[in-house]
Amino acid sequence: MTSYKVHYFDFRARAEAIRFLLSYGGVNFDDIRFEEDVWPKIKPTMPFGKVPVLEIDGERYSHTIAICSYLGEKFNLAGSNEIEKLQIQTAALFIYDLIGKVEDITYYYKDSFGKEHYDKEIHKLINETIPTALSQFDTIVADNNGYFVNGKLTWVDLYFTSLTDYFQGLFTWAELKHDANFVDKYENLKNLKDKVLAIEKIKNWVEKRPVTIQHIKRYKTKIECVRKEDNTAYSHKYIDSPHIAVYEHFKASHLVLCRRSCDIDLQKTVAMSYKINYFTFKGLGEPVRFMLAYGNVDFVDNRVEWEDWPNLKPTMPLGQMPVLEADGEVFHHCIPICRFLGNKFNLVGDNALENYKIDSAAETVNELRGKIAMWYYFDKQVKDDKYEKLINEVMPFYFEKLEQAAAKNDGHLALNKITWADVYAIAVMEYCNVLMGYDLIANYPSLKKIYEKVMAAEGVKKYIAARPEDRIPSF
Repeated sequence: MTSYKVHYFDFRARAEAIRFLLSYGGVNFDDIRFEEDVWPKIKPTMPFGKVPVLEIDGERYSHTIAICSYLGEKFNLAGSNEIEKLQIQTAALFIYDLIGKVEDITYYYKDSFGKEHYDKEIHKLINETIPTALSQFDTIVADNNGYFVNGKLTWVDLYFTSLTDYFQGLFTWAELKHDANFVDKYENLKNLKDKVLAIEKIKNWVEKRPVTIQHIKRYKTKIECVRKEDNTAYSHKYIDSPHIAVYEHFKASHLVLCRRSCDIDLQKTVAMSYKINYFTFKGLGEPVRFMLAYGNVDFVDNRVEWEDWPNLKPTMPLGQMPVLEADGEVFHHCIPICRFLGNKFNLVGDNALENYKIDSAAETVNELRGKIAMWYYFDKQVKDDKYEKLINEVMPFYFEKLEQAAAKNDGHLALNKITWADVYAIAVMEYCNVLMGYDLIANYPSLKKIYEKVMAAEGVKKYIAARPEDRIPSF
């Protein structure tokens, strides 16, 4: 019998979706919780020094979205075709981004901003970012008969519901006197949450799960945690949030991919026309361009001038790019697009576990990209303060882990063969090299092997030879 263990801190947050899914699947699992003060000792034993981690028969796997996608496949909550899978992944990543934005402002960067800047960011978060995102999600759920995708329960519905109390808790952590019960203000989202919580196995889990931290007060050197059951307090050393920031904002326009009208099977399309919309530099558009090039298909590379973006923005899903158009359908969010194209170009695994390993590798690269991009777009004073930590701690940590993975997999990030994660990683490194001003993987021989294999692909060579020079605007 397969054994499952969930490793995470003694609260819900990003691990709760995994616990929800395991409960829904009716499998027994060990819910291993630890306090923050022991995390430094545990961290080296976890993949990429991150939690939550799902342990399956002694093997440990990381990254919430990748784990949820894997469990969704196991428990028939992953969609019935590739388009539905893409819709689910896209919705989950936008939810992830929203939670990330709330974490960044309420918790992670609170002490990095001056009071005036912080108050401005909080006002924008409460009055623009959160309402815009939740309004879009509410519309999507309304259009899909009460669910995120195609009028039926999928793992993204459980993922969203599992995060609702964490969403509220972040405002408590930041000691903000604001009604943080945002989700219940949206009728369709509230109804979805209520439906998920009414599922018998989910309901049983919620009733028996440990009572976790309800109120947290932050101090410079400690946090005081008050337990609900007996109101006793105990202290822990303060530890920064492990979240890696994602900076996309949620603007007007609908999440087109999660509309029921997109219910088509592109696998049956014999010849497709592709158009990639992105700015006049590499950024998050380059992985999509690389995937299309690696697949050796013709595509229109529509590079949008920065000054033209305000007029184009309302026409794009959630006001963001990259956006891929394929025979009239609109796809967005970089990683789901790359995964979708990976399926089309046979750059995926043979089963759910293999696809999890690919997803996890890609998400790790994306975390590293987020760290580098976060630093690059800081104002000069904050940027200078964080540079030494970035180059001496953060980047070596990630690159050493990625190098180990590449060495273990014969010059690939997973499965001992080329996958979409390899193509994605090299395109991301092309962008990060520009931001940092030097070749980031020059001293990592196994990663260089991946680079050489991807760059040797006929379609990629053709694309590189013809691509225009980057024109990065001054922000």
